[in-house]
Amino acid sequence: MTPGNGRARPQRRRLEQDLLATDRAVFYHLADAETSGDLNAQFEAAREWCRRAGVELAGYYVDLGLPGSTAFCERPAAVELMREAPAAAARWVLVTDWRRVGVNKTVGQEAAQVLEQVGLQFRNMKSA
Repeated sequence: MTPGNGRARPQRRRLEQDLLATDRAVFYHLADAETSGDLNAQFEAAREWCRRAGVELAGYYVDLGLPGSTAFCERPAAVELMREAPAAAARWVLVTDWRRVGVNKTVGQEAAQVLEQVGLQFRNMKSA
């Protein structure tokens, strides 16, 4: 709650403040063959989200055609992301939808744990 006015601050504001602490993010997307055509729209959504949040978008990482059950640490673009993003001073990995991380909760949790080991965290652009 905000002191003095009795109203809660919007969660979006808190997220933007967290992001501004490091001001760099990367975008990750797991695209199947059917949805690969909308990648430009996904990239534009990531650029717009970062512009609104005042965050620099430091890179894009896309794994194309892999099943959502593939472990995050076995995906070529995800491995590249984990290697490059910390060196680029990125702290956040933006996704448009949790389904673009993995097909089930177990894969998503594993991905979050692997990212945490290299100092990165997921941010879902839809819920922020």
